[in-house]
Amino acid sequence: MDNLIKEFNKIKKTDSFEVHHNYIKKLLSHENEAIYKIHYNFINDRKNTILHERICRAFAKRSEKAGSFLLEKALDKNTNNASIADIIQILGLMKFHKLISYIPYFLSYSDETIRYKCIIVLGWLGGKKEVSILNNILSPQSQEVDYIRGYSATAMRQIWFNHLELKEYILSLLFENLKNESSQLVNAMIIITIQDILDKKLGLKENDLGEISGDISKSKTKSLLTLDSFFHNQNKI
Repeated sequence: MDNLIKEFNKIKKTDSFEVHHNYIKKLLSHENEAIYKIHYNFINDRKNTILHERICRAFAKRSEKAGSFLLEKALDKNTNNASIADIIQILGLMKFHKLISYIPYFLSYSDETIRYKCIIVLGWLGGKKEVSILNNILSPQSQEVDYIRGYSATAMRQIWFNHLELKEYILSLLFENLKNESSQLVNAMIIITIQDILDKKLGLKENDLGEISGDISKSKTKSLLTLDSFFHNQNKI
C-alpha cells in the first residue's frame, strides 16, 4: 500500500496516459476497505486535473461495496463540497442505484456543482419518478439557476433514451414548461430535447460540445405548434 502512495506522488508530475493507465491497473487490482480509503484520498488530490479525472473514473470500475463506501463519505458532514460532487458523479458512472433515494437531499445543497451533478445522475439512473423531480426543477416557478434548469430538460432526454415508454409523459411536461418559459437558455435546452425525442428538426443545432445555435424564438414557435399537433393526433387514437 505504501508503494502505491509513493508511486501516486510521482505520477502526479506527468499527464502521460500510459503512465496513468498502468498505475490505475495496479490500483484496481486491490479490492478492500483499506484500498478504498487510499483511492478516496487520491480523488481528493486535485493538483493534476487530468490524473484526477482518470482516478475518479477508475473508482467507478469498483464493486458495489466500494460504492457503499463512497456513499457514506458523501453523507459525512465533514466531507467537502468538491468531494461530494465527485462522489455523486462516480456513483452515477457505477450505476449505483442506491444513490437515487439520496438525490433530493443533495439537491438541497447550496453548492451549484453538487446540484448540477445530481441532475446529470438523475438522467443516467432515473425513471418516471425522477422525471417528476426534474420537472419541478425545470419549472419556470423553480428558484433554481437557469443552466441547471436547462440541464433538467436534457436529463429527461437521457431518461427517455433508457425508457422509451416515457416519451409522451416527458413530452407533455416539456410542452407545458415551454409554453411559460422566458429564459432563452432554458427554452433552447427544452427545444433540443424535444427535437431528439420527436426526431424532428425544429430549428436548433447542438454540437458535440453541447453548444446550441439557431433562432430560439422561431424554434420555440415551431416546437409549440409541433407538440400541439402531436398531442392532438394522439388524442384521436
